[in-house]
Amino acid sequence: MLSSDDPIRVFQQFATLDLLSAGRAEIMAGRGSFIESFPLFGYDLADYDRLFAEKLGELLDIREHARERGVYPSPVQERLPVWIAVGGTPESAARAGYLGLPMALAIIGGSPERFRPFAEIHRRAAEEAGRPRPALSINSHGFVAASGTAAADIAFPGHETMMNRIGRERGWPPLRRADFEASRTLRGASFVGDPAEVTEKILWQYELFRHDRFLVQFSVGAVPHRDLLRSIELFGTEVAPAVRKAIPSQEGTA
Repeated sequence: MLSSDDPIRVFQQFATLDLLSAGRAEIMAGRGSFIESFPLFGYDLADYDRLFAEKLGELLDIREHARERGVYPSPVQERLPVWIAVGGTPESAARAGYLGLPMALAIIGGSPERFRPFAEIHRRAAEEAGRPRPALSINSHGFVAASGTAAADIAFPGHETMMNRIGRERGWPPLRRADFEASRTLRGASFVGDPAEVTEKILWQYELFRHDRFLVQFSVGAVPHRDLLRSIELFGTEVAPAVRKAIPSQEGTA
């Protein structure tokens, strides 16, 4: 969450990660839905957007001129990838497009269809700024198992604990199993199911967004490690190949 962080420190941390991972690091910079850090570091929440705009500009400048400014270590990649993470603010989508930056659209709750305008705003802003079409990533929660029922049974307990703990702080109603099951449907937000169900949903959303990449977070709350590894395996060996076969020109979609 860049708004309440130090852009130089962020760059140094990700440059270090890039060195450790042999050039695989990237930054997803967002204004942040979690705002507890603002008072912690003495920031006024009224400056929420201004802080993000200023610090994003600083981060992008450091990325281009780190050595000239004496900021080390240097990453493996010539330019660390910077994505704008967007969860619910059209202005953030427009900013990403105007700057020609790729956008990571987080679809966590509600129908994915309501997020479609964000992709259009992002691309239109880039076009109006005279920039090439920027990349779009769809990011969501999910879990893969041999059957949809098994995936839900494994994923729900930890997901429930995590979301309800956050919800108590924010005044959300408790998460019910019925809500979780609704999110697993084709027009729901999460990707919890067997490989065929998850594949179908990725391809359905591709028709909505024509995105370039799809990222899924499996460990939302505590999940047995063996099951988590199996979810990753099923995604890599069954879901991703099926998606790439269906969309051969989009090698980075899954």
